[in-house]
Amino acid sequence: MSTIKVTNINDTSNNASIVTGNNAFTVNGTVVTGVSAGSVTVTAEGGSTTTNLQQGLAKAWIKKAADGASILDSTNVSSLTDTATGQFSVVINNDMGNANYACSSAIFNNNGTVIETCEIRSSSPAPATGSFGAENASVNSSSNRTDTDSISSIVVHGDLA
Repeated sequence: MSTIKVTNINDTSNNASIVTGNNAFTVNGTVVTGVSAGSVTVTAEGGSTTTNLQQGLAKAWIKKAADGASILDSTNVSSLTDTATGQFSVVINNDMGNANYACSSAIFNNNGTVIETCEIRSSSPAPATGSFGAENASVNSSSNRTDTDSISSIVVHGDLA
């Protein structure tokens, strides 16, 4: 194996550069420090604060089909199960570090007249390190929950185990 030791790397037009030194490197003006196994710290947009790159990344996400049982696309999700009217459970491939992770969701409805929700359930089943339950339901004029015919998405943030 060969090693190349440099302080500056520039493209031929001087439009992009990487500068190394002091246990950090700069890519086009963005300082990257604290690079170690499993950790990268990046200087934020304003230049005065830093953020840990791994903390800001989504650890899992799923886009669920309108049929309630099919996964259109996902990352770090192994299965989806329709558990009840308007309810389903999601199994995460690589477990979260604890059950206190955060989820955000969205629902895509072309109807415009139905109240719909996509939320993480606190019970039945409660969030666990490897799974969570969610609701994706419509509420009709009689306040009855029904399965929705809309596509929904859920994103999971937190620490992996």
